[in-house]
Amino acid sequence: MSKKLGSYAGLLFSLVALQVTSAGAQSADTPVADRILACPWTPPDADAIDKPQVQIDAEDNEGKSTEDSSASDTQGSGDADSNAGPGFYIPGNGCLLIDGSIDTGVQATSVTAKASRLTLPIKSGKTQWQLSDTLNITHYSQTDYGDLITRVGVQGDQAQTISLSSASVTLGRNVIGLETSFFADWQADEFSFRALASTQSPFMLAHVWRPTLNTTLTLSLEDPTFRRVTISGYGSPQFPDLVGRYRYTTGNWQFIANAALHQTTFFDGSPALWGGAVQGYARYAFPNTRQDDQSYVIFQLARAWNAPGYLGINTPTSAFKISLPGALGANDAERADGWNGAAVVSWAWSAKWRSAAFASFTSLTLPDILGTGSILSTRGAANLTYTPVENLDLTLEAGLAKVNSANSGIPSARQWSVDLSMSRTFP
Repeated sequence: MSKKLGSYAGLLFSLVALQVTSAGAQSADTPVADRILACPWTPPDADAIDKPQVQIDAEDNEGKSTEDSSASDTQGSGDADSNAGPGFYIPGNGCLLIDGSIDTGVQATSVTAKASRLTLPIKSGKTQWQLSDTLNITHYSQTDYGDLITRVGVQGDQAQTISLSSASVTLGRNVIGLETSFFADWQADEFSFRALASTQSPFMLAHVWRPTLNTTLTLSLEDPTFRRVTISGYGSPQFPDLVGRYRYTTGNWQFIANAALHQTTFFDGSPALWGGAVQGYARYAFPNTRQDDQSYVIFQLARAWNAPGYLGINTPTSAFKISLPGALGANDAERADGWNGAAVVSWAWSAKWRSAAFASFTSLTLPDILGTGSILSTRGAANLTYTPVENLDLTLEAGLAKVNSANSGIPSARQWSVDLSMSRTFP
């Protein structure tokens, strides 16, 4: 699989090179300096498509994120000749931008697990090196139908496994392809474990409405296999997941409400199982700080019925992760009900120093040999980040994860971890 993706990545770069070459060949008599110029616009971030307009305008006015200005519905709003974006402008063919990151670190962990009816006690410690690198290619142009944005992201790790982290096309308020789910709000971007794990994105087809300047409403059809929580017992999907998101911004507050409808089919022919999930999110940016975008608090709470994948338990980058045993088939694992929640604080001490901390929980009830078994997982971490130069972060992070289990297949356990990591983004 990794070889195929590696070949795909090679083909991707060849196509990009061909695109640049062919665009330059449009006018052979034109000097090279006139054919390839600095991009006169700054394309919006991938998450800008459903930001309320007041949030986009506020970020533009404060000079914090001029990238999002082109997400406005006003034709030509991306024009900003006095603030060229970090890319190449190819006359008649839009802008081509390349960016990426390298995240590397070393983690020391200590794990202690009690014996259960089906598992033996464990006591171990280890130190391991971690690596994640990402390369993103974005093509951007403005059309009569809105911004046209094509994104492709390729990610690798220390095992030399290559995967697609994103591959999508956005036209105006519509997006199709591999992108971050619209059920994902807080994604633990402030913490090292998030950066050092491979990202996951479902295939989706989504549309965004803007009822008012303060609100957006998004409806998305997403790949249901992305939410699977075990490795066996699934049948072929019949319906995509239906995900809705409502965003509201006022002053320093942001609020998000999500809902999802999910169907699971089984390999043994059992009747399909319908489930769902809801989630609420609130973020408050502290005013009058050195960097409002890095000084804030977040609160999030979610509930799922017969759709435990919406609690983040199978996602490597999740702050709610629980590893369900592989012997647990889909007919049992997908019948889990549960909650999760998190509280997060981030504070910028200065332009070069910032801290973050979080505490989260996940509570599950799922079938067991003797009736049902409950699981409560709690997790927390705190870190200190030093940014000696722009786009270079050095982070020291300590974390604790604890599982209290009454399920025979999942032992109670505790894990301590300490991470020292470096993150470099470019350009």
